[in-house]
Amino acid sequence: MSSSPRSERSKRAEYANRAVGDNSLISADIVQVEAQMKGGIEGAIRWTVIAGAACVLGHYTWPFFRRQTLAFKGFITSSATIFGLVVGADNHLLNYEDHIRRAETNIRRRAHLSLIQEGKIPSEAEIAKWRQENVPENK
Repeated sequence: MSSSPRSERSKRAEYANRAVGDNSLISADIVQVEAQMKGGIEGAIRWTVIAGAACVLGHYTWPFFRRQTLAFKGFITSSATIFGLVVGADNHLLNYEDHIRRAETNIRRRAHLSLIQEGKIPSEAEIAKWRQENVPENK
């Protein structure tokens, strides 16, 4: 059974906020959007250059491609640009989420080991208390 996109986004934002110690859901969303924008722009530029170079190379080396209209060549280039935009944005967002997950895992691992050394059972409540005492809010 899949959850709705809205609840999935709020879960991701809450997860990111817990990992970075921020209480504002909006700031985590902004960071995610900035990561997607950066990746999208980089991917779009990269794939535009690749497609443009391929069109120029095809134009000068392949007579069949030379006979194609400028609109078709523009379509090929813009399709590659959109592909780069989508894939680049997705890759950057996945990398960002992986970074947040790793940070959360490291904090939980430290809390778990510390609580065991203190002789406490590392429950969710104990880990939350440990986090408030030992993890600075600003990272």
